[in-house]
Amino acid sequence: MKPISKVFEDLEARGIVYQVTDPQLKNILDQGAEKPVTVYVGFDPTADSLHIGSLMGLVTLKRLQMAGHRPIAIVGGATGMIGDPGAPALRSRANCSKRQRDYSSCSKVSEF
Repeated sequence: MKPISKVFEDLEARGIVYQVTDPQLKNILDQGAEKPVTVYVGFDPTADSLHIGSLMGLVTLKRLQMAGHRPIAIVGGATGMIGDPGAPALRSRANCSKRQRDYSSCSKVSEF
């Protein structure tokens, strides 16, 4: 794949960037090859696979990697142990063996 030199403009053109908190972000991201930064997206392993909504984060990580940055896809964490983020009365503590299976499945999907 061809490297992306102006990744911020690329993400804007794709409608991924709506607003930013740091006006220097464009400069930071566009210097990927010379000054790479580490970027991450987190996913909860609350199902046996990631879903279509996870694709945006994964594709954005890939585009940032193509611009020279260091992507990290994080699967898991404490919130994954809680289970369904619905009403607290409906939550059930996640079964550890099920979470391990879900984590393994989600991790395979998120590999670059």
